[in-house]
Amino acid sequence: MITIEELESVLLDCRDGVSLSVQVKPGAARSRLRGVSQGRLLIDIRQKALEGEANEALIAFIANLLGKGRGSVTLTRGARSRMKTLHLLVSRQEALLALAGADGK
Repeated sequence: MITIEELESVLLDCRDGVSLSVQVKPGAARSRLRGVSQGRLLIDIRQKALEGEANEALIAFIANLLGKGRGSVTLTRGARSRMKTLHLLVSRQEALLALAGADGK
């Protein structure tokens, strides 16, 4: 179970939303949140890291968890890395509640 306190450590307030630090494992059996480690939310993504497919799947996965459209999630850093930063057009509170409620999904 991912706690609110752990999620607090992976979110940074921005002027128009929050920044989310993640570590992605592409090619997993299913897409899901795995936990928090070293200041990053660990996320398994089913799609393989081929031609941006995993990045697109990550954006869609996070947007779905937030209950928002894909336009509310932007990859701002790490397009070719497992360590990524996403910008979310939601409040910190919305992000915390959505991500905490999605643990294991």
